[in-house]
Amino acid sequence: MTKGINPELNIGDKIVILHMGEEPNVVPIGTKGEVTGISNTPWGIQYQVKWDNGSSLDIIPEVDFWRLEKKSIKESMLDDLKKKKDVLNIFKYMNNPDVVLNFLFSLQSSGITNMLELSNFLTMGSNDLRRFLIGRYSDEEIEDRYEELIDAADPMRNEVISGLMNYMKDNDLSYDDMDKVNREFQKFVKKIATAYFTSYDMLKKRFNNSNSDS
Repeated sequence: MTKGINPELNIGDKIVILHMGEEPNVVPIGTKGEVTGISNTPWGIQYQVKWDNGSSLDIIPEVDFWRLEKKSIKESMLDDLKKKKDVLNIFKYMNNPDVVLNFLFSLQSSGITNMLELSNFLTMGSNDLRRFLIGRYSDEEIEDRYEELIDAADPMRNEVISGLMNYMKDNDLSYDDMDKVNREFQKFVKKIATAYFTSYDMLKKRFNNSNSDS
């Protein structure tokens, strides 16, 4: 099968028909439609489609040919913005997300770790971070280069914990099981890390703007 022709479909996918079999009143070539259902029949998969011309004829992989509808640049940009907005929602649970962002920007500038391990540092307080640095750097280096980062760790962790509590309350999650709370904590910091990686430029600009008068 030619690349891009008859891809596997999911409900909600937008497609363009390239050829329809010998059905009476076939859907014309080039007609667009949206997949509304998927059926497993004795003869294989059939997709239910709502076509733009009002037809509701199904398509069958062995008989019909289609491709996914290409999104316009505008649609793709809107999708990207929506995804970023969804990811950034994690910060709404914090009273002062700039405290967390300040720590993350400082951590990245410090060069003490691969930023892929960022979520691990979101669980550290000041004492934890100091223990991490001892043995890797001399006392003089720690005092000269990393004291501000160490001082920022406790406020960051407190803000993350506060955000986690708001998140759990908003999602009706119980605090009774500490193992469950710890699992949610790990998930929460990973969501923060994902937001940081995927929306770094946006977050940096927002942070700089909000602190420009400080």
